[in-house]
Amino acid sequence: MSTKATRSSNPTCTYENGRRYHAYREGAYPFPNDHKEQDRMDLGHHIYRLLLGGKLYLAPIGDNPKRVLDLGAGTGIWAIDFAERVAHSSASRENCS
Repeated sequence: MSTKATRSSNPTCTYENGRRYHAYREGAYPFPNDHKEQDRMDLGHHIYRLLLGGKLYLAPIGDNPKRVLDLGAGTGIWAIDFAERVAHSSASRENCS
């Protein structure tokens, strides 16, 4: 298997071994950011939800938080679930890719 890295037409991405990686500050985040990786991250979210008995968080944030910020949001699935399940809340996400 080739380990050759190639540049795509998108300057923020690079490809290696058939996987897409974020090229911003290359090497700072070692995992791919392609669809296969996004599926893996979403699966991890669902597994954690099962382990936590369906809860999205364990932090003592009260019964009715108005705004929540999810840093390093990955696919954004947690912020989407939170906004859908907690009435009158706004969830924002921030990620580098």
